[in-house]
Amino acid sequence: MNFKEIFRNLISQLYPELPARTHVPLRGKVTAVHGDAGDVQPTSGPRRYSVDVQPILPDGSNDPERDVLLDVSLPVQWAGHNRGIFCLPDIGAVCLVGFVDGNAAFPYVHSFLPDGFYLPSVSPGDCIILWSGGEIKLKEGNPGLSITISGMAEITANTVLVNSGDIQLGGPEGKQLACLGDVVVSGLTPIGVIAPRETIPTNGSQTVRAI
Repeated sequence: MNFKEIFRNLISQLYPELPARTHVPLRGKVTAVHGDAGDVQPTSGPRRYSVDVQPILPDGSNDPERDVLLDVSLPVQWAGHNRGIFCLPDIGAVCLVGFVDGNAAFPYVHSFLPDGFYLPSVSPGDCIILWSGGEIKLKEGNPGLSITISGMAEITANTVLVNSGDIQLGGPEGKQLACLGDVVVSGLTPIGVIAPRETIPTNGSQTVRAI
């Protein structure tokens, strides 16, 4: 055994993450998604909100030296008991996978890349949520915040809380449909008046509209 092999073996024993290449993130493609409900144990049992990942090379082909990573944890925004934002990725989505302390037994999805997907036009200051052909855009308005929803939008709630000093509902070509003081009906029954800080029950999923 020459000095180079001795040195390599020594480094491998001291830093096993180096030969395993788990000290740096890897690129991969999602091959399966998991979204069952239940408690998550960080060191045992299914991670539930997770994906299976096929490691890929820089050219997008499968990495022949790496096996598929199973049950890789997905990141959760604002995680906590009974809270968080959850959205499983599409099969084929490209992600970056990291490893806790370089340990191959604890992979996690660090982030996703938009490789292969359509992207909307984004201007500085915009916040866009794209979903199934629809779009929610938040941007700086004049004055205040502007929220635009494109496509069909349906809101279902048992209670609608209106908390504003001025309320206006606009239609096509800027036509005003309703404003503060208009009567609100559920089905054909008047149930309230549009007013600041007004809680209006909607009787299940019936449509609430202004007349």
